[in-house]
Amino acid sequence: MHRQVIHTKAFIGQPKVKSAATTCRSINSSVQIVEHHEALRTSNALEIFNQYPLYYLYLTLSLLITLLVV
Repeated sequence: MHRQVIHTKAFIGQPKVKSAATTCRSINSSVQIVEHHEALRTSNALEIFNQYPLYYLYLTLSLLITLLVV
């Protein structure tokens, strides 16, 4: 349940990436979010991550690891 607080009933039927982005923007309207409407796979990970500076990659991977471990 703790990972689902970003997705409310208002977003039922919408992609999770859209509800997550909308919720993050409502918390901090100055945040820049790039929505990727595709699953992260080994076949597309480099293509997606190569679009961003290394420190963004580090932060993203840290967040993903945190979500998977918790």
